[in-house]
Amino acid sequence: AAEDGSTRIWIRNLETGDLRALAGTESGVRPFWSPDGRAIGYVDFSDRWLKRVDLEGGRPVRLAKIGAGGICGASWGASEIVFCDPATGLNRVAPSGGEVTALTRPAEGDVHVMPWILKGDRRLLYVAWSRATESSTIRIRSLDGEDDRELVPTDMKPVVSAGRLYYGRGSTLLARGFDEAAGAPEPGEAEIVAEGVDDNGGGEFTVAAGLLVYAP
Repeated sequence: AAEDGSTRIWIRNLETGDLRALAGTESGVRPFWSPDGRAIGYVDFSDRWLKRVDLEGGRPVRLAKIGAGGICGASWGASEIVFCDPATGLNRVAPSGGEVTALTRPAEGDVHVMPWILKGDRRLLYVAWSRATESSTIRIRSLDGEDDRELVPTDMKPVVSAGRLYYGRGSTLLARGFDEAAGAPEPGEAEIVAEGVDDNGGGEFTVAAGLLVYAP
């Protein structure tokens, strides 16, 4: 959110409505939660570092440098953070920082963005854009690299919550049943969840604990 012309990360308590800014997160964009909800990761657009900040206090910690290009998502698992570097593809780094290692390297002209680590930390979803077809699809990949396959076409990021896969076509947000153990959508058609969703940057929405929040 922006205040006085500067961008920073804010936390809103959805039960009480209390709102507070996280110190040191000026120029922060694309926030994402740690699994235990005690820290937030984000990208500092001013210096292009992936960072984390603990909600109980302390200064942000640098985790990994990000190359030139759009800010394109990250996901925090039990033992690692998978993040998109527009210059290279999907990379991984420990939540404490350190060595950055490659996870995917798309073909020239293609793009891999918006990772989402699934429950169990063995697989992740991501969006693959193909220059050849000028289209994007959600793919599922095992973190050991043994399996990588296409799931469904999409124009937004994937989000999985309570056994449902959320994604979008145009500005329409869709959902369908999703079997995380099998890594596959359940039979049946997707249902429309919301229309007129801002699809900028992979879709401005999130879902958790039965609650959908999105920007129109």
